[in-house]
Amino acid sequence: MVVEIDSHLHDVREQAVKDGASDSEADLTAWQKIGDEREILAEALSKPELKSFAWRHGDKINHA
Repeated sequence: MVVEIDSHLHDVREQAVKDGASDSEADLTAWQKIGDEREILAEALSKPELKSFAWRHGDKINHA
């Protein structure tokens, strides 16, 4: 998930620079579009399917 957020942040920042924003403006624009880190984390933690490998792939775990 961190890689996805970082990749998306990079893409949004890169587009802002292409659109003429300075580096600092591009950073600000990217964070505004992505959202606050605390909000992203709170949203992710509210979804059990994002919390653990066991929850997402419990059917693949050998219970023998």
